[in-house]
Amino acid sequence: MREGYRHERRKHLDDHQKEDEVSLLRIFRRDLLGTTLQSSILIGSFMFSYYSISFWYATFLRERGLSTLPYVVALNVGGIAGAFAWGRLSEGRPGRRGSATIAAVIAIAMVPIYVLTGDPRLLLLGGLLMGFFGAGMWGVVPTYLTERFPTAVRSVGGGFAYHAGAALGSMTPYVIGALRDRGWALQNAMAICIAVSLVIVVAMIWLGPETRGRELLAVDGS
Repeated sequence: MREGYRHERRKHLDDHQKEDEVSLLRIFRRDLLGTTLQSSILIGSFMFSYYSISFWYATFLRERGLSTLPYVVALNVGGIAGAFAWGRLSEGRPGRRGSATIAAVIAIAMVPIYVLTGDPRLLLLGGLLMGFFGAGMWGVVPTYLTERFPTAVRSVGGGFAYHAGAALGSMTPYVIGALRDRGWALQNAMAICIAVSLVIVVAMIWLGPETRGRELLAVDGS
């Protein structure tokens, strides 16, 4: 299907005797700058939430005197199942924005049993559920990014937004570590960063349009 879009785009340019602009510059023109910024910050908040969930998790478990393996497995099994479930749900009535919002809100509700309880059984359940909702909501991202940019810059737009977001998200370990150095308990630092970043995810995805069902055309307006 992607090959078909490329041929359609090439035919459109040939028919109109045009050439594509350098696409990296194109995503910073006035008509696409808002899309580029919104998508980059959105992915940054996704990244920040994911690293808040995962980066310090093994340290948190060791400090509780727990074996890390069962909890990390639960987190990742939940994430795999969640990515499938939320990606599929985003094709239905909730759409991309609704699916991400539902997953993020439930993930915030899971924070107490993910890092704020002392019961190992609840922590294991919290790992599974946080994986399903907090990590699994990433199942919405690939299609959403694909649909945010017009055909001429779809690859570079999505690629730039993803990697700019990754750069923003890379600050997460430092932020949580800095809070810890200032006397915060690790679980509290993780909890607040998970919750705040997920709130930002919801806010940012609703600043953009719903993209479910958007037709990908050869023309710039697609």
